[in-house]
This record gives sequence, structure tokens and C-alpha cells, in this order.
Amino acid sequence: MYLKCCFPQPASRPDFLERMLTQMVCLENAYMGGSLNVSLIGLIRVRNISYEKEVFARYSIDHWVNFQDCMADHFMQTNGGEFDKFVFKLVLPKDFYVGGTVEFAVCFKRNGQEYWDNNDGNNYTVMCCE
Repeated sequence: MYLKCCFPQPASRPDFLERMLTQMVCLENAYMGGSLNVSLIGLIRVRNISYEKEVFARYSIDHWVNFQDCMADHFMQTNGGEFDKFVFKLVLPKDFYVGGTVEFAVCFKRNGQEYWDNNDGNNYTVMCCE
């Protein structure tokens, strides 16, 4: 069993920097981790417009009937001061099944304002494969 991203890596898009400047937050890359590849690790880049930041991935494994937030609390680096990078790690439940999907979007909150990257309204989707 392994996870497969159903989207191209966002940082490879030619408009990535433009999206960063307008959206304030972007998923940069996502990859699979863990011994059975059943965890999703994501890099989130945010505009450095505030010292205090709350950065997280909101995800659902049941098509948004229920959802959870996974905090991106690992600060990774600052890129010249204009952008900050955070890491989140989403570990899927043990009963996650082949054919199941995880949908997620990333969020940056500051001073009561929220900025989202939801893959242009499509959400980011990861599928569990055999």
C-alpha cells in the first residue's frame, strides 16, 4: 500500500511565484513518508507579512463529511525574508484502505485573517494505491 499524489507538484508550476505573491500561502511540494508510505509530508510556503503565524493543512478522508487540521508547526527556513516555509506531517489512520482518498488544502492565519491554497478550488488529492 502506498500514497500517490493526484496533482503535479505546485512548485513546478510556471506561475508558482505569482501565486505566492497573490495568495499569501501555497503548498510547495508534497511527498510520501513513513515505513509503509502512509504518511503525507507537505511543505507550505507563506508570505512573511507577520511575525505570528498559524499554518496548517485541513484534510478529509470522507469527502468533507468530517475534517481535521494538521498543524505545520515545524519552521523550516526563511527564503531571503520574504517567505517562510513550514512542514506538516499527516499520518493516515491504520484502517485507511486501498482506493481511499485524502483531500486537503493549506491555510495561513494571522490577526484573524485566513489565506487558503486549495488547488484552484479543486483541493489537493492523494490516493491510496496497492
